[in-house]
Amino acid sequence: MAKPALPNIAPIAYEGPAASSALAFRHYNPEELFDGRPLSEHLRFSIAYWHAFRGTGADPFGPGTIVRAWEIHRAACANVARIREREPERLIEANWGVARDEVFPVDVVVEAMDRQGLLRDISEVFSREKINVTAARTLTRNMQSRMAFTVEVASLESLKRALALVRDVAGVLSASRR
Repeated sequence: MAKPALPNIAPIAYEGPAASSALAFRHYNPEELFDGRPLSEHLRFSIAYWHAFRGTGADPFGPGTIVRAWEIHRAACANVARIREREPERLIEANWGVARDEVFPVDVVVEAMDRQGLLRDISEVFSREKINVTAARTLTRNMQSRMAFTVEVASLESLKRALALVRDVAGVLSASRR
């Protein structure tokens, strides 16, 4: 067993989603089994940043140090379509487990001229597009509204479509990701 780098500091523990400690794992449980093995065997937390794990090795203090001959993309990614067309021999199929319906949280900002029913009309767009709103905050001053939403989207395409529809709502000046 390797000698700990900081022997006087306890390892970060899993305390679950309700953890009150800022120094606790809320979602990563190293003992949880996935594909028959604990997560601690799947993930290397010595490489904590995604950009260092899959990218160039860059960090806030300097340029990249790693050159990798591979990238990981979803099958629906536009880059995969280009590679499939131009260099299909570069593609390697990978299975990351059981496919599941999943959504991704996205922060959206809408700026508009305030009017009665504005929030309702914007919410109606999200509802028609089957996009769940998990948080909303509005601020209105001098008849101008700034609304911040956190929405759950299944794809970039559904987000783009919803933002275009929100921009068509009467009084909306802009709608974009934050």
